[in-house]
Amino acid sequence: YQRRVRGKMIDRGGQGRQQQASYMHRLRFLDGLLKITSLCLLFIAVCQVPLTSAAKVSISGRQLIVNGQPFYARGVCYEPTPRGQWPDSKDSSMSWDWFSSPEVYNRDIPLLKQLNVNVVRLYGWRTNVNHTAFLDACYAANIYVIAGFRWKWDLFATPEGKKQMRANLEQDVTLHASHPAILAWTVGNELNLNNDYKVEDVWAFVKELKDAIHAIEAKLNTWHPVGSPVADGGTVFDLMKSQSSSVDLWMAQLYKGKQFWDFFTKYSAAVSLPLMVTEYGVDSWDTKNNREDEATQADWVGALWQELVKNNDTNCGGLVFAWSDGWFGCQPIDQHDTCGGNSNAMPDGVGNEEWFGIMSISNPQKVSSPNADTLRPKQVYSTLQNLWKGYAVTPREPDSGTSTTGNTIGTTGTTGTVVNTGTTGTTGTVVNTGTTTGSTGTTGTAGTTGTTGSPPGSSGGGLSKGAIAGIVIAALVGTIVAAVVVAVIVKKSAASKTSQMLY
Repeated sequence: YQRRVRGKMIDRGGQGRQQQASYMHRLRFLDGLLKITSLCLLFIAVCQVPLTSAAKVSISGRQLIVNGQPFYARGVCYEPTPRGQWPDSKDSSMSWDWFSSPEVYNRDIPLLKQLNVNVVRLYGWRTNVNHTAFLDACYAANIYVIAGFRWKWDLFATPEGKKQMRANLEQDVTLHASHPAILAWTVGNELNLNNDYKVEDVWAFVKELKDAIHAIEAKLNTWHPVGSPVADGGTVFDLMKSQSSSVDLWMAQLYKGKQFWDFFTKYSAAVSLPLMVTEYGVDSWDTKNNREDEATQADWVGALWQELVKNNDTNCGGLVFAWSDGWFGCQPIDQHDTCGGNSNAMPDGVGNEEWFGIMSISNPQKVSSPNADTLRPKQVYSTLQNLWKGYAVTPREPDSGTSTTGNTIGTTGTTGTVVNTGTTGTTGTVVNTGTTTGSTGTTGTAGTTGTTGSPPGSSGGGLSKGAIAGIVIAALVGTIVAAVVVAVIVKKSAASKTSQMLY
């Protein structure tokens, strides 16, 4: 094209040569701009800059720190197994990975969000399946996930089995550790109830798996604490004290009635690690009167939550057992049975395994995977909703404009924070009932004038790194697209004028 223009212009003297030089300069500039634009678009497409990253989780004393702020868990144990089905823990044709079923978790997550849950605990899922869609849905609802890894005693019994367990865990961690919804990992469940193996051997392997998790996460530039929930009773404090190197925080399943008695005092004296209560609650079936008693369940669970809060200098929150009634607790699994065992921790003296849910399965028909049952909230749902409604949304990133006092419960007593209602004493922290929880604060008085902590973005005025990156990329792409459009128009115009000049 340049040769054509140069040849046509030679016969037009000085004016033609000036016009030729002008148009050639424009065309070379526009060609260069188009090349730069193509390179920029290619760079963005290849890099795929992420707008979210793994949550920044750490431990400070007895506190769990998330994105720079103390995190206090208000959550539920989440194993949403439909009637007539097994959870993933059993090798059965009637087994399913319910965290791969959108029909199930899309039913539940809006209800969990309305409850103001900030974390759910999973007992396990299939380790070779990518659960990003489920984690995305939780993250969008401001819900963190404690991902569980199921312990297999038959595999633990042999060296080859242990290698398989570790490989399964490593596969799971590699798939999910970088997701921003992940809060922590659990290895096994109530391992201290098995007396067939030496305590030292069991917890040495727990430590091996914990170290394997952290090794993978180090390569991914992230870190999440690892725990192993233990059952209360017996020599549990001796176990916690002697095996503290096996975990990053202790997790305990506490069923002690309507209160926790002296558990937190004894724990504080024995162990310095953070403590999360990974199961607490009561069932709703009244064996003595052969009927469901939702009111008593709601009363007891509400009282237990309030006692957790009063002891927040020792614990970092708790998870109610469980989200929905588990019909798989007894046979047959398509019937809501009242089987159970004697338990002084239950209102009626009997623990009915299939009635612990805060949600009841209400639809009449038996379902098969992957369909979801219809759930009905029990009274305990409303009780927890009222207790939890005053808490601010969990922070996403340190620079997200999150209020530094609205989300969590103070433990040092140096700065008072009022959540929902009540007025503080001189240095304490009031949560819902006006009870001071700061360790050095004086008791506040109940009232209605307390102020609610600000949710993310309502104070501080900052933008998250993800938001800033999104704005920058959007501006860059917009500029490039505009430049391309202008370049095409100008180039066509230049070509048209050159054509008129030549012919």
